[in-house]
Amino acid sequence: MITQQINLRLILVSGKSKDFLFSPSDSAADIAQHVFDHWPQDWKLTIEGDKYSNFLAAVDKLS
Repeated sequence: MITQQINLRLILVSGKSKDFLFSPSDSAADIAQHVFDHWPQDWKLTIEGDKYSNFLAAVDKLS
């Protein structure tokens, strides 16, 4: 018996990619949770220099 799987490939603009395999019966919520729980460690968001200061200033204005 052949089991079908769906391949979800996430691609960063840097060219890095990550594949996830899912069953057609998996819900969107299950897929989203799995991707969140297994997000690649080296894909962390980094904010440098003035961008970080601008980000903090924008967040401060919202609070």
